[in-house]
Amino acid sequence: MRVTWWSAAFAVAIAAGAATAPAAAAVPATVQHVVRAEFVRGPDPAAPAQRHEAAPPADAAWEAVALPHRWWRGDNRTLATAWYRIAFDAPDPPPADLALYVPRMGNGGVVFVNGRAAGGVRASDDHTQVRWGAPHLLSLPQALLVPGRNELLLRMVSRDAQNGLSDLQVGPADAVRPAWRLHSLLVYEAAEMSAAFTAITGFFMLVVWCYRRHERLYLYFGAGCIAWAVRTLPFVVQVLPYEWWWPWRALYFLATGVFTLAMGGFFLELARVAHRGWDRLALAWSLLGPLVVVASAGRLEDLVLRWWQGVLFVLMGYALARFAAALWRRPAFDSVMLAIAVAIAVTLAVLDFGSAVGYLSYARAYRLHLGAPLLLVAMGAILTLRFVRALQAAEQANAQLERRIADREHVLAAQFERLRDVERSQARSAERHRIMQDIHDGLGSQLVTSLMLVEHGQASRDDVAAVLREAIDDLRLAIDGMEGEGAELAGALAGLRHRMEPRLRAADIGLQWDVAGESGATPLSAHAALQVLRLVQEALTNAMRHAGARCIRVSVAHGPEALRIEVADDGRGFASPAPTPGRGLSNMRRRARELGAGLSMRSGDDGTVVALSVPLSMRPAAHTDQSN
Repeated sequence: MRVTWWSAAFAVAIAAGAATAPAAAAVPATVQHVVRAEFVRGPDPAAPAQRHEAAPPADAAWEAVALPHRWWRGDNRTLATAWYRIAFDAPDPPPADLALYVPRMGNGGVVFVNGRAAGGVRASDDHTQVRWGAPHLLSLPQALLVPGRNELLLRMVSRDAQNGLSDLQVGPADAVRPAWRLHSLLVYEAAEMSAAFTAITGFFMLVVWCYRRHERLYLYFGAGCIAWAVRTLPFVVQVLPYEWWWPWRALYFLATGVFTLAMGGFFLELARVAHRGWDRLALAWSLLGPLVVVASAGRLEDLVLRWWQGVLFVLMGYALARFAAALWRRPAFDSVMLAIAVAIAVTLAVLDFGSAVGYLSYARAYRLHLGAPLLLVAMGAILTLRFVRALQAAEQANAQLERRIADREHVLAAQFERLRDVERSQARSAERHRIMQDIHDGLGSQLVTSLMLVEHGQASRDDVAAVLREAIDDLRLAIDGMEGEGAELAGALAGLRHRMEPRLRAADIGLQWDVAGESGATPLSAHAALQVLRLVQEALTNAMRHAGARCIRVSVAHGPEALRIEVADDGRGFASPAPTPGRGLSNMRRRARELGAGLSMRSGDDGTVVALSVPLSMRPAAHTDQSN
C-alpha cells in the first residue's frame, strides 16, 4: 500500500495548490491590488494604424468593469483592438522599482503610463498568433510616474473570439515578484515538466503494452500520457506563425479527445466492464472535433469548444459511473484513492471548461494541467502496485512450483532406486538362467553323453579323456565369458588361444593370430563374448580334427556396423568325412542364430574359411536390453 499512500498524499497537496492557484494570494501592504478598471473596444477589425495608437478616441465610451474581465467578438480570424484604463497611486517621490504583475493576459499588449509607452508583451499581428499562458511582470519606469494618482492604459490587439484580463498588482518589484514567480511555476514551468514527464512515462507504458497486448490498461494509460503531453504543448509554445495556428489548435483538440477517452477506457477496463465499441467511438469522436476546426479554418472553433468538449464530459461521465459502480461492489483502498484523484481532476476540468465557454469568470489560470498529472500519478501508482503484486504472485507460484518439483524429484528418485533394484534383480536372475543354460547345453550335455558311453561300454580310455578334455574347455569358456560386461574381445580370445595353441602344436598345426588394434579392443557383452568363443573354438576343433590342416589363421576385422571374425585353414575342405553328429556345422549355425550374427562357410581344395559377422549392437548396452 505504500505507493498508493504516497499518491494519496500527493493528491491532497496538489489539490490544495490547484484550489488556491487561481485566487490572489495575500497581498503585501505595499502592493495595490487592482480589481476595477474601465474598458472600451476599438474598431473591429482595426486598421493597422489604429493598432498602434497611444490612446483610444477622446469620445470613446468607457465602461466600468471588474477584474478579471472577459470580452467577446464574433470573428476569430481578424485582428481587433481593446483598451483598459486603470488608475493607481504612486508615493512621493515615485519608487525606482515599481512593477506591474499581470497573472493572465493571453493576447499580449502595450502598457502606457500617463500617456507614454512603458513596455508591454508581444501581441498578435498579421503574420503571428499569440496565446500567452505564462504570467507577466512589467517594470514601470520611474521617469513616467508622478506622485499621487497615475493612469495606466493597456492596449490589447487580439484575433481570438474570447479575450480577457485578470486582476492586477502594482507595487515594488521585490514585493510582487514572489507572487509572479509562484504563478509562473504553477502555470508555465509545471506545464513543461508535466509534458516531459508524461511523454516519457507514456512511451514506456506503450512499450510494456507491446509485449503484453492483453493488458489494455497499459495501452490506455500510455495513450493518455502521450496525449496529455501533446495537449500541454500549447501552454509551452505560445507564439506561432498564423498559418500554423488552426492545425495547432486542431492538434490541441485531438490530444484533448484522446486523453479524455483514453482515461475513460482505463476506468472501464479497471471496472472490468465490456467496452468493445469504446475504442472505435473514442477514435471517431477524437478526430471529429479537430477535423471541424481545420475544415472551417477556425470559424466553428466555439462550437467545438462548447459542444464537442461537452460530449467528452458525457462520455467520461459514463466511464466514471461504471467505475464508481464497480468500486461500490468491490471497494478497495487503491481504487478509493484513485477515485479521490479523479474527483479532483474532474472538478478542475469542469472549472476550466466553465471558464473557457463563459459560464464562469475569466480565470487567472487554467487548472486542469495541475489535476491531470495528479490523476496520471494515481493511475501509474495503481499500475505499479498491480505490477508488484503480479511479481509477488509469480514469485510465490514459482516457489510453490519449485517445492512441488523437489517433492516430485524425491518421489522419482525413490521410484528410480526401486526400479534399479528390480532391474539388478532381473539381471542377476537372467545371468543365473544364462549360466545354467550354458552349463546344461555345453558341459552337462557332454557329461551325459560320456556317462552313457561309459555305462554301455562303448567308450575307450582315450574317448573318455577326449570328452573330459572338451568338457573342461567348455567350462573354461563359460568362466571366460563371465568376466563381466564390456570385456574386450582380444582378452577373451587370448585365453582361448592360450588353451588351444598347445594342442595345435602337439598336432603339428601352425597358428596365425591376427587380433590387434581397434578390432581386438571392441567390447562385447558377456553372453555375446561366450558365444563368439564357442564358435571360434568349434571352428578350431573341426579344423584340427577333420580338415588335416597344417596351418590355421584366426583374424578379426572391425567394420562400420559389424565385427568380422574368420577362422581359415589349408586342409581338405568338406570333401572329407562329415563331422561328428552334434559337433558340426549345424551346431555352429545354431549358436550364430542365438547370437543374432551372420555365419558363412566356404570350403574348397585350398581349405575352409568360417566367417562370423557380429553386429556392433552386441555391445554391453544391447545385452542389457536383451536380458530385460
